[in-house]
Amino acid sequence: MLFRVLFLIFTVLFIENFYTSTTAFSASLEELVHKAESNDFKLRSLKHKVKAREYQIQQVISQYKPQLSFSTYFGWQEYKPYYGGLIKQKLKYYYLTLKQPVYRPEIISKLKQTKIYKKIDTLKVQQEKQYIRYFLLTTMLHLAYAKRKVELYTKLLSFEKEKYREALKLKDKEFISKEDFLRVEKEYEDAYISFKDAQIELDSFVSSLRNLLGSTDYQNLVSPLNEELEIKNLGLTLDYNAWKKDLGKNIEIKIAEKNVKIAEIEIKRRGYERYPKVDLQLSYSYASSSAISVASNDKRIALTLDFPIYQGGYVSALKLEALELKKAAFEDLKQIKKEKSMQLDDSWHKLKQAEEKIKNLKRKLLNDYKIYKVIKKALEKGLKTEIDLKNQEVEIVRDKILLNEEVHTFSTAYVELLYLTSNLDFKNIKKLNCFLSPR
Repeated sequence: MLFRVLFLIFTVLFIENFYTSTTAFSASLEELVHKAESNDFKLRSLKHKVKAREYQIQQVISQYKPQLSFSTYFGWQEYKPYYGGLIKQKLKYYYLTLKQPVYRPEIISKLKQTKIYKKIDTLKVQQEKQYIRYFLLTTMLHLAYAKRKVELYTKLLSFEKEKYREALKLKDKEFISKEDFLRVEKEYEDAYISFKDAQIELDSFVSSLRNLLGSTDYQNLVSPLNEELEIKNLGLTLDYNAWKKDLGKNIEIKIAEKNVKIAEIEIKRRGYERYPKVDLQLSYSYASSSAISVASNDKRIALTLDFPIYQGGYVSALKLEALELKKAAFEDLKQIKKEKSMQLDDSWHKLKQAEEKIKNLKRKLLNDYKIYKVIKKALEKGLKTEIDLKNQEVEIVRDKILLNEEVHTFSTAYVELLYLTSNLDFKNIKKLNCFLSPR
């Protein structure tokens, strides 16, 4: 009974601790994303451009609103007519005009274009956020990979060192050939070089994370890459057709589509150069002079019509230029779709190849452990040497190094797919915790 109670308490504490640590890491990952975004100057610039575009829309709208203007002058005049004496007089003049555009289709087209430009600016903000998240997550995955790599090469170096010491003992007793001893010595040196290279690589990724977040304190949130995962149990999207379908969400493609729409509107806008422009105009003027007793008051209301008749082929050239620009925008769209499709296929193939290699390496590791047990039993019976056992331990570590590389390839390829389909939201980001959280 006591054992059952203790087991229940232990289980509850373990589950609570696991949930707390996972939630904390998840919250920290979201915090890191916000931190990286707040440190990105380009993102700030793009947000200011969105705001500036709002004022540009207001400018275009104002062109269709009533335009009120007022002018005046006060003056003094002296002149001598042919007949009569010298005349001196003071002058006063007021002129008030109210102008209301009635028919200006080019303004409507310009407004449509400017609104689409604002949507493009907003998409660029989203694109920059996606890029920041992609860069942050890949940097963290590189860091996790490098940490695990250092761990494994530390073990490898330790085993190679033990092998080397054992080989020295055998050499003194002349139980090992010179060729075999030199091979062991070289393997030890190679392991040391690989270990130092792994440390340099780790420092490089720590530096990259510091540049992103402004501090090295956050590197402790990244654990060594977890290569012991069962990919099929991670809830990841592993359906090629689903990725291909989501490619339409790619922000670069959406921007290119909107550029085609802007080009189409531009053709119409330039064609409106041939259309009449109709305005309603109300005016009032007042003029007076000290030389006469009667002031002039003038009130007018009129529709003004400005109708272009011949412009020397200017408008035709404008429209033809706009038509070519539309064709160019459409070709740009097709090229971007092609490039993104190729990138998606490349990332998908890397993902699937890594997945297959992970399965094979895990099977190989199971066999490695079986062989290790066999060698250990043979060692107890005097049929194998310590070097044989150490060689098998080295083989296990080397296969784990390969497994670490393939898990790294798989996880970064998955992030690439999320980036290409603009799916780097917090829901999908949290799924990557399995690679970054402790084993």
